[in-house]
Amino acid sequence: MEAYQTEDQQVESLKQWWAKNGRSTIVALIAGLGIILGGRAWIENKDSQSDAASILYQAMLTAMRDGKPDAALEQGARILGQYDNTPYATLAALASAKVKMEQGDSTAARTHLQWALDHGKPQEMVNIARLRLARVLMDSGEAQQALTLLGSEPPTGFVVAYKELEGDLYRALGQIDNARSAYRSALAALTPQARNRADVQMKLDDVGGGGDAAPDGQPRT
Repeated sequence: MEAYQTEDQQVESLKQWWAKNGRSTIVALIAGLGIILGGRAWIENKDSQSDAASILYQAMLTAMRDGKPDAALEQGARILGQYDNTPYATLAALASAKVKMEQGDSTAARTHLQWALDHGKPQEMVNIARLRLARVLMDSGEAQQALTLLGSEPPTGFVVAYKELEGDLYRALGQIDNARSAYRSALAALTPQARNRADVQMKLDDVGGGGDAAPDGQPRT
């Protein structure tokens, strides 16, 4: 589960932003729609749905921390079943996939990640779902499908994670030149102080990439 660490930090950052700004953002957006639709009751219903989903999601996180995966999955299922139009549904899908992977059920994990990919919001969460689903595909021996899923251009803010995984996938396929190129791109996007720089450098060295990467992604001479 080490691959999740950086993404979990991104998820946590988004959750903190949502806790601080999410309610006001929803109110502003829904208020505009409410004016068009002329339905104050509709606005209040949307707001109450977000609040209810938030409570269930916090209960899900508590169950996960307490080592109660079944309880966590139950809360996640309630969110996905009753509040699938809220951002908490995407969080619940990601969390459910993580629980299922820890239980060794990659098939169920793929289902949750695919849901997040198809229906998730905001886009940052969708990007994380894409990464995690690609890793599950790689672990299942479907590296080529995982590459197709990642696409050719990593989204803003995810260059390192996408390129590092791309390198892993090319390496699994035996395409070493492409793996070197991907690792060099990931390394070039990292700051000198980045915690995972040594890990990416090690992967590059393992495929014969040579020394540290220069800012343009080429090996230093």
